[in-house]
Amino acid sequence: MQALSKKQAPLLIGFTWFLLTRFAPPNVLLLLGAVGLLLVILWWNHGRLSLEGYSGFLVGILLLGILGGVFYGTPWPYLIRDASYYVSPLLFFAIGFQLRQSLEETVIFRSFLFYVLFATILTLGETLLLFANSQPVSFEDLRSVLVGMEMQVPLAFMLVIFAKDFGQEPLLSGKWQLVVQILLLLRMTFSFSRTMYLMLGLSLVIFWFCKPRRKSLKVSSLLYAFLGVLLVGALIWWAPGGIKENFLHKLTQTFQEVSADTNWNIETNIIQNWRGYETSVAQKLFESGDALQQSLGFGFGQLIPVSHGELVGVSLEEGGITILHNGYYSMLIKVGTVGVGLYVLFFMGTLITAWRKGLKQQLTRPLVLYVSCAYLLATFVITGFFARGGDPWLVLLFAYGIASKKEQVVGVPALTHRLQQSGQ
Repeated sequence: MQALSKKQAPLLIGFTWFLLTRFAPPNVLLLLGAVGLLLVILWWNHGRLSLEGYSGFLVGILLLGILGGVFYGTPWPYLIRDASYYVSPLLFFAIGFQLRQSLEETVIFRSFLFYVLFATILTLGETLLLFANSQPVSFEDLRSVLVGMEMQVPLAFMLVIFAKDFGQEPLLSGKWQLVVQILLLLRMTFSFSRTMYLMLGLSLVIFWFCKPRRKSLKVSSLLYAFLGVLLVGALIWWAPGGIKENFLHKLTQTFQEVSADTNWNIETNIIQNWRGYETSVAQKLFESGDALQQSLGFGFGQLIPVSHGELVGVSLEEGGITILHNGYYSMLIKVGTVGVGLYVLFFMGTLITAWRKGLKQQLTRPLVLYVSCAYLLATFVITGFFARGGDPWLVLLFAYGIASKKEQVVGVPALTHRLQQSGQ
C-alpha cells in the first residue's frame, strides 16, 4: 500500500469525515467510534490507553446515569438510548487522546479544516439554491439550511489565521488561504446564529491573547474590526423578507429563552419560546424529586414530560422528550447536581491543563481553551458535550490538543510505516 503524502492525507480524511457526519446515522458513528478506539489501542498503541485523570469525571457521569436508570427501573430501550448520547463523545475523546502518538499537528489540523470547508461549501451552495427559488425565503427555511457548525467554523477560521503566529506550518498556501478565509467568513456572517457570532468573538479573544508575541492593537486593526461589524450589521439589516425581523426578535429574546419564568398557559409563549418552556418543565420535575434524585438524578431513560408538542412539531408519542436544548438541565434531570458538578470539574481540568501545564507557545493551547469555554457556554443553549448527533471530530481534536502536553509526537512516518506494513 502506497503511503499517503502529508498533503493528501488531510484532504482524504476531511472529505471522508464530512461524508460520514453528513449522511451516516448517529448509531453508525457510535459503532465507528467503538471500533476505532479498539483499533487505535491495539494496533498503534500496543494495548495501552492513555488519558488524563480528570477524564474520570466523564466516566463518572456515565455511570451515574446508568446506575440511576437501573435503580428506578427505566425501560432498557430508553436507558440504552440515553447512554448512547454519553458514550459516543467519550469514545472519540479517547481516540483523540491516543492519536497524539501517531499524527502530527499539521495533519490533524488540516483534516479538521478540510472537513469544515467541505461542510461550508455545501451549506453556502444550499443557501444559494434556496434563494434561487422563486418563492419568498422565510427565516425558518434559512435556519434549516444554516443551522449547525457554530463552534467548528470559528475554530477553523482561527486555525488558518493564527497558525503562523504559533510557529506552526501554514495550513494552506497563500492564495488558498485567502479563499478559505473568505468562505468561512461568509458562512459565519450569513449564519444568522447568535451562537456562531458569540463563538467567533470568543475564539478571536482567546487566540489573540494566547499569541506568543502579542503586540499592542493597532489603529488599523481596530478599524478593520469596526468595519467588519458594520458589514455584518448591514447584511443583516438588508436581509430580504422577514429574515431581519425574525433574527432581531431572537436577539431580544436571548436571555428569555434560557429562563423558565413565563406564563406557559398561553400557547403563543410556548411557540415563541419552546426552549424556555422545556426548561420550565424540567425545573418542575427536578423540584418534585427527593433529595437523592436531586443529587444523583432520575437516571438515564427519564423523560421530560413536556406537552403541546404539536405546536412546534415535536413528537411526544413516548410521553415526553429525552433531551433538552439546555444541556445543564438535561444533566440535572439524568445525573443530578453531582453529575453537573462533575461536568464543570472536567472542563475546569482542561482549562488548567491548557493554561498551566506545558501548552505555552503551542497552537493547541488556545484550541483547548476555546473548546472548553465554548462547551461551558454553549451547554446553556444546546445539548453540549454529550450529544449523540454532535460532532465527534471536534471532540477528537479537543482531546488531541489536551494530549499535546503529555505525548512526544512520533509523527506521520510512524503512521505511514504501519500502513506500509499492513499492505505488504
